[in-house]
Amino acid sequence: MEIDLKEVTGITIDSREVKPGFIFVAIKGVAQDGHDYVTQAIANGAKTILHQYDLKKEVGINYIQVLDPRIALSELAAKFYPKQPKNILGITGTSGKSSIVHFIREILKLMGKKSVSIGTLGVIGDYEVKSNLTTPATIDLHNTLQEIVEHDIDYTAIECSSHGIDQHRLTSVNFTACGFSNFSHDHLDYHNDMAEYFQAKKRLFSIMKLGYVVLNMDIPEYEELYNYCLEQGHKAISYGKNPAANIIIESIEREGLEQKVTWIIDDFYGQTKLNLVGEFQVYNLACAIGLIMSSGIEIENIMPLLPQINNVPGRMELVSTHNKAGIFVDYAHKPEALAQALQNLRNNTDQKLWVIFGCGGDRDQTKRSIMGEIACKYADHVIITDDNPRSEDPASIRSAILKGCDDKAQEIESREEAISFAISKLQPRDNLLIAGKGHENYQIIGNEIMEFNDKEKVREILQLSK
Repeated sequence: MEIDLKEVTGITIDSREVKPGFIFVAIKGVAQDGHDYVTQAIANGAKTILHQYDLKKEVGINYIQVLDPRIALSELAAKFYPKQPKNILGITGTSGKSSIVHFIREILKLMGKKSVSIGTLGVIGDYEVKSNLTTPATIDLHNTLQEIVEHDIDYTAIECSSHGIDQHRLTSVNFTACGFSNFSHDHLDYHNDMAEYFQAKKRLFSIMKLGYVVLNMDIPEYEELYNYCLEQGHKAISYGKNPAANIIIESIEREGLEQKVTWIIDDFYGQTKLNLVGEFQVYNLACAIGLIMSSGIEIENIMPLLPQINNVPGRMELVSTHNKAGIFVDYAHKPEALAQALQNLRNNTDQKLWVIFGCGGDRDQTKRSIMGEIACKYADHVIITDDNPRSEDPASIRSAILKGCDDKAQEIESREEAISFAISKLQPRDNLLIAGKGHENYQIIGNEIMEFNDKEKVREILQLSK
């Protein structure tokens, strides 16, 4: 695909955004087909149309037909915005992506290096942009990468969602290294089954050019991923408790709400205290260490900084204490993530463990009863409430969750009332996990988006109780 970009003023897939000199890329989506808006794009000034299906052509317009417009868009965006940071570290997997890119950014900041992370929390760090997608849209992503370079930033960590990989948003990104955290049930509202979901994740390693891959050696998918990456010509860095790993987590000891970890990494053997709750966060940190090492930074320069690292906002975040009990907020909204959060908090709970959660509407319905079962398995008290019901009936979502629950569970429709009730029941050395929304500062009910933040709500309730 050869296009002279000298006269091109912009690229878009939205005909309403077209201005004179733009290239319009017609993409068939789930709800709309860009081919239906070609006439509008031309009327707004598009001079080049990138398309997949046959079109009735107008005089004076450059039509370029391609097999896959998403791939073509990725290549085109990379040419239009040709600058990319020297070190781009990608991470995929079902859970942990936000924590891993956060840890990467935190470590680099402590080393005095400028960096940016791109993901669920937006584009944050030494250059910031608001974003509502885990992996930004193709044009936005490449524009952002160029802006990062122009701000003299050499390091970028990107959360690579299965949607972003499948839709070729990342196809033309020049990754230095990519990691894989773990794999579990999620996104079956988009992928047909778990096998398709896994293949989408795995495809990241065929997108990247020759480089390092950082793989969790303790997950069942490790061997398949490792062999696949070797076939692609990559070098592998493994991490986990497995003594054959490159980054060995030899032991994890609980010290209150901190952890002491013994590491064996190359010739390094030592211990670090971590201000992080949960074994899963140690795994996330190990992945971040591997990705940073893959960019050429020595382990001796990384290890002394680890005690200064804090959790990513909304990820197993200790919000406050009440009656000598801990109140935590976590983004866990998938079965494995909820199980992981509860298991790890259980290991840090001396008395009763409480959990409050719901499930989002217009999303994968198959996980609801599974999450109810998980909550009742690990927690002593379970409160089912509303998350973001969106266009679905909130009561039907709660009912679906309760099908997996036993008599430990109770239903409180209002999320605020659920939080208030649980806090009022906390006893010394209990812990409360408020799961599902994490960093989010809104709640979507029907078509209404209302201000709501679990952390702020906890603080309000505690203030009123004084």
